[in-house]
Amino acid sequence: VFKEMKRGDLVVENLMIYFLKPVQIDNLIEVYPKFLDIGRKFGKMEIEVYNEGVLSGKAMLMFQYIDR
Repeated sequence: VFKEMKRGDLVVENLMIYFLKPVQIDNLIEVYPKFLDIGRKFGKMEIEVYNEGVLSGKAMLMFQYIDR
């Protein structure tokens, strides 16, 4: 979504990952990204990982936008 609005590159500034429950190998997971804030030069998003409908992990990502 952010790349459609702006042209240039993104640099990850901060990434925090929280593992809530273990997921077995070969299980299908669902990943849902959600933008929390989009500014002129930065953005924040939250990513949720679900396994069989149960929240298994969460991540908070801050990125910086760099003009070309």
